[in-house]
Amino acid sequence: MLTPKLYQLQAVETLTEFLRRTRALGGPAAAFTQLTSERSGVGLPYFNAPGFNAAEFVGMPYVCLRLPTGGGKTLLACLTIPVVQRELLRHDRSVVLWLVPSRAIQDQTLGALRNRNHPYRQALENELGAVTVMDIAEALYATQSTYDAQTVVIVATLQAFRVGDKEGRKVYESSGALHHHFTQLDPAAFATLEKNEAGLVPYSLANVLRLRRPVVIVDEAHNARTSLSFDTLARFRPSCILELTATPAKDESPSNVLTHVSAKQLAAEDMVKLPIRLETRTDWLRLLADATALREGLEKDARAEEQATGEHLRPIMLIKAERRDKDRETLTVEVVEKALIEQCKVPADWIVRATGDDRGLDGVDLFAADCPVRFVITVDALKEGWDCSWAYVLCSVAEMRSDTAIEQIIGRVLRLPNARRKQTPALNRAYAFATSTNFAQTARALEDALVEGNGFNPLEVKDLIVTPAGEQGKLELPATRTVPPKTVSLGATPDTKTWSPELSAKVTVDAKSGTVTLTSPLSEAEVTQVAAGFLMETHREQFVAAAKTFAKATEQIFTSPAERGVHIAVPLFCLERQGVLELLDETHFLERPWSLRDYLQKPVEEPGQLQEAAATYGEVGLNEHGKVKWKYGEELAAELKLIDVTENWTEARLVDWLDRNIPHPDIGAEESGIYISRLVAEWQTKGWPLGRLVRERFPLRDVVEKRIDACRREARAKAFQDVLFAGVSGPVTVSAGQVFTFDPDRYPARWPCVRSEDFKKHYHRQVGELGDKGEEFNCALFLDQLPQVAVWVRNLERQPEKSFWLPTGTDRFYPDFVCQLTDGRILVVEYKGEHLWSGDDSKEKRILGELWAERSGGRGIFVMPKGPDFAAITAAIGKPAPAGPRLAEHDCVRLLVPVSEDGETVKAGSEGAIVSVYNGGEAYAVEFIDGRKIPAVITVYAAQLERVGK
Repeated sequence: MLTPKLYQLQAVETLTEFLRRTRALGGPAAAFTQLTSERSGVGLPYFNAPGFNAAEFVGMPYVCLRLPTGGGKTLLACLTIPVVQRELLRHDRSVVLWLVPSRAIQDQTLGALRNRNHPYRQALENELGAVTVMDIAEALYATQSTYDAQTVVIVATLQAFRVGDKEGRKVYESSGALHHHFTQLDPAAFATLEKNEAGLVPYSLANVLRLRRPVVIVDEAHNARTSLSFDTLARFRPSCILELTATPAKDESPSNVLTHVSAKQLAAEDMVKLPIRLETRTDWLRLLADATALREGLEKDARAEEQATGEHLRPIMLIKAERRDKDRETLTVEVVEKALIEQCKVPADWIVRATGDDRGLDGVDLFAADCPVRFVITVDALKEGWDCSWAYVLCSVAEMRSDTAIEQIIGRVLRLPNARRKQTPALNRAYAFATSTNFAQTARALEDALVEGNGFNPLEVKDLIVTPAGEQGKLELPATRTVPPKTVSLGATPDTKTWSPELSAKVTVDAKSGTVTLTSPLSEAEVTQVAAGFLMETHREQFVAAAKTFAKATEQIFTSPAERGVHIAVPLFCLERQGVLELLDETHFLERPWSLRDYLQKPVEEPGQLQEAAATYGEVGLNEHGKVKWKYGEELAAELKLIDVTENWTEARLVDWLDRNIPHPDIGAEESGIYISRLVAEWQTKGWPLGRLVRERFPLRDVVEKRIDACRREARAKAFQDVLFAGVSGPVTVSAGQVFTFDPDRYPARWPCVRSEDFKKHYHRQVGELGDKGEEFNCALFLDQLPQVAVWVRNLERQPEKSFWLPTGTDRFYPDFVCQLTDGRILVVEYKGEHLWSGDDSKEKRILGELWAERSGGRGIFVMPKGPDFAAITAAIGKPAPAGPRLAEHDCVRLLVPVSEDGETVKAGSEGAIVSVYNGGEAYAVEFIDGRKIPAVITVYAAQLERVGK
């Protein structure tokens, strides 16, 4: 089975919690607003599904899971079905109506779900057991026993259910093949069926669905927003509607977005190729030639990758040509293909056309080893369902504008082959080329395509588009960033006669003073061209050195510490066993012996009010215990019981069912079976008959699961104390031998801070999951402005592989901020509001953090400021590092500590000269010789230097 990605599991967890809170809080509206407030800081309003205004639908869950292109919506849909069946329907079987936007995607989905070896089918069967997958034609003849014995998934387009469609009419017509579904029905169930114009109940598929209360999954839900679409769905009386899309509706009939996966999360899980490198040319032929050359380079990289890893791939370029126009000459498919063959020398069999008239991709397996295709030429869009992760390069020979064609095509080059990171960095990103005279405008069009058509966050897309080296100046900078020009006095100026307008805009010369001024970074070719214009070799060398220094200074503005190769390594708790250091995690607590048998003698309380009496549709009221009750959920469960198959249950069967439906990987079946048997036996002696326990086995399962988890938590808390504080498993230390290093390329923030530009020292370009105001934001701003802080990172919660955490007795503790100080120490800060500072949770975290700092041997500092008491942070750090003499350009300095950057390491004691000053003297670009022929320009902080001369 395909292992789900972390963000997919978290989406399933969020849906599970939503359905549980829906039941606990009396309906989906309160649960949705509460959960979105906790997860994103903003409680969103809940909207009922349009067209579902009847009383029977009040309280029906209607939510959307938002995933950008390449996020794996189909697998996520498979993972959600067991959750809805368990938490909402509380039934062992269900009917799922899986709606897709087109026939092509229907065939694709059916093929995957019917294949027992496909990961999607395995994901269903792993949780549900027996599953039958069918289309509408098959559903028209499906027997009652088919529905009674397993979960049934019907895959169709929404259009196929409309009365105007020939197939759709059959859905509502009476059929003798379905007659047996309606015999011996309970009157209450029969009353829910739809009648025809004659007032009779047709034996139709539509009425079979009304009886079964299907779970409706709408794939690409943005395509099904009309009132007719919702009216059609309402005729089947769905139990809930779950939408999956990259671009949910926001204005008219808005979707309830329960969870939103970001592009950064996809990239961190190796699902997509990011960033996208954008290049523009004014000449389309040169553009095509350069894009072709880049694809050839990628193919060479792919061959080397295959030799190293065994993974085969053949990079493909998608080319967007222009439509034929009778009034003007256009770059049509034929023109582009001719240029590829004649100008770029591309073999003809490497090229296919994919248009409405030329369907060159039909029947072609692009993944086949003997397939020669490397170029696909299209005009508007490739057919729905077409997907090839080997597509790496998008080339638009015309101006790239914000339109649906670009939105769709750019999505085709985003998927990373096999969802596996490549050893060659060039194979982990996508490439876009466009004919354009305005780079910034083209970049904006690409940003719009990523947002509007592929579901990316508008705040994060600017960081997803990059330029080739030396062309950062083309990007639009925020107002807070400026590139200071650099004037170089050489006593001579270069010949500028052959310079292009673009180069002249970057470099100005003053013949009188003999100076050259750089206003934007230069590419290697431009540096070579300018240098060649000097008559003397000395002047050429001086200019090249100055251009490289300026590029380095510009890099400080355009790139983050992560992009510059800076590393933040945090020492971790370790367990020392026989001289070997092991990373301390929850496995060390779980390996401490514990048994459910130890809890058999605990008193067994009654399971409580498992199921309320049936109530009016959609009402929210209170039971006799004063608790909120969700009448829709109760009525749904009661209605499904009317068509449930009566089976003979024994006590042993109930115990086995509970055991199988409660996850307990750390407890053997023998132990869990004995514990559950005792609970069931005790409840029966207290007056709960076996029949009722069986009928209400789903809420009973929740009760048993909570009791087992309470035993587990108690045992783990004791093990935590024994291991961490008593040292029963060996000495616990904090050692540099076991460190967590933040990944410079993976930062899976669910959403970025809208004021990320206010920060100058954050490890990544954008600060993740931080509000734009309040005390926590102020704490981050305080850290960013501390002179002792060299670089800091917002530590993300629930990211065990990408964030720093400390183990607790029940979970993991993710501190809010991790800082690297200029003296090399690590500062960890957990912000707590003054009203929360004294709580039990805060106390546990404070004790744990202080223990980590104490055992770090002075390498770590932990602070939990009480509300806005940021002075506690300064006090914990100690006195500010001495400012030392004010340093300036051309000062000679000595390095006090070793420094590494971009793979370059300069040892302590090395001497060099300051070539650029950053942030008013907080940091410097220093050029070190260090015994090498090629100098290394490294970013160094003031506290790491001492001045030795001028």
